[in-house]
Amino acid sequence: MPILKKKLNSFLNKLNPTEDQMAAYIDTLRSKLWPEVQRVTAPPPPPPRTDEEKKETRERAHDLISARYSNHLLLKKTDVESVFNIFQNREENKTLIYMLLGFLLREFLPNDQSLPLSANVLQKVTNNAN
Repeated sequence: MPILKKKLNSFLNKLNPTEDQMAAYIDTLRSKLWPEVQRVTAPPPPPPRTDEEKKETRERAHDLISARYSNHLLLKKTDVESVFNIFQNREENKTLIYMLLGFLLREFLPNDQSLPLSANVLQKVTNNAN
């Protein structure tokens, strides 16, 4: 192991920094090494949408999906509407996304022992963070 890595690991083990302290150390190191680089700040979040805007978006999406898929021989208009209505539940959509994320992580990292988390566990963690 290179001497620099040993020294760095020794320093960090003695210091036992928190995540915020590590971020501050990295920011300080970055500013010392590359002072000309400006720190990028995230743009402000957009204002929350009103119920009317959400309703308009939902209706526009429904019209687009109906126009696109209701003409197929395999799908009836009621089938398209049923599928559309299934995806209108916010909590169910979150669960679906967490299940897909868990599946992808298990596929890409098959030997990682920390991945057998269920979608419910991921959702609880996310809900607690909000």
